[in-house]
Amino acid sequence: PEDSLTKSTVDLTTNTLPIQAGLARLEAESLCQYKTVDKYEKVQDNEISFPAGIMVEVLEKQDSGWWFIRIGDAEGWAPVFYLENVSGKPSEIPREPETSARSVNE
Repeated sequence: PEDSLTKSTVDLTTNTLPIQAGLARLEAESLCQYKTVDKYEKVQDNEISFPAGIMVEVLEKQDSGWWFIRIGDAEGWAPVFYLENVSGKPSEIPREPETSARSVNE
């Protein structure tokens, strides 16, 4: 009986590792963590200033190119072009689909 208990515990530990990795990825995505790529000085009171190379949390994304971010206890609007996804992909605002250009070439 001891061997079967040990085996099931080992199996559980082995099988949960991919699940834990997946949950960690989901947590990171749900927090919307981005890194600043350059220093920005706010122009208006509702904006936020920040140095280059810090982690920020994106709370809201607007098509205008301005995202509402949190840095510690401070919150404000920031230009999307100053932010980079922690996965290494640059931030993107929605663009027109390129299907029309493709259909013309076909």
